Amino acid sequence: MTQVTEVLLDGGNSIYFDVAPHWDGEDGSFDVREWGELAALPGLRVVRASGVVPSAGRRAGGQAGGSGAGGS
Repeated sequence: MTQVTEVLLDGGNSIYFDVAPHWDGEDGSFDVREWGELAALPGLRVVRASGVVPSAGRRAGGQAGGSGAGGS
């Protein structure tokens, strides 16, 4: 987990379909529910999201030792 430096949260990424091949993207199966878990990634520097990152997520990103979260 120490090698993870960036997380990209985008429902169009192929990894979602590798994990759940029949996922239609219309439910919350891959929604982040506990932003504080980002702290388990000590090397995390950047969180990018295709949607809005709530303030709790931005705070958690900063606590993970990185530059916080950003939206794209």
